[in-house]
Amino acid sequence: MPTRACVRPQVPRTNETRAPALRISHIVYGREHRNGKVYYHLAPECRGPKGIPEAVVLRRWRRRLMGGWTFGGARLSPNFWRALDVAFPKGDGISANPDLDAIRSAIAASQAAREPKHYTLPAAEHTGSRIGSRV
Repeated sequence: MPTRACVRPQVPRTNETRAPALRISHIVYGREHRNGKVYYHLAPECRGPKGIPEAVVLRRWRRRLMGGWTFGGARLSPNFWRALDVAFPKGDGISANPDLDAIRSAIAASQAAREPKHYTLPAAEHTGSRIGSRV
């Protein structure tokens, strides 16, 4: 029986290794390299402006309609994600229903470590998330 040289071992999918389904198309068109970045057409018709992959995902997410709901969002800078990693190492303390006092204390405790790198985080009162809203 012949064996394949390029077969990758199957990685078991668990909730920790699998990203949540966004329920938007993953197909993009018009790949173009500019200054070390990749750009794609924002619209699936292969016309119009191009954007980075995050812009494509956000545009599709915002245009999504589901049973009277609309969706929104914004791209967050890489420094924001780095600051979160300093304040909440390995995601400790982050949950769907966060405690404001716990967030406040984690932000304050990480201030000294974040300051030299110019990493900032919003106040705990501004950390509420709205993934979808009723139309």
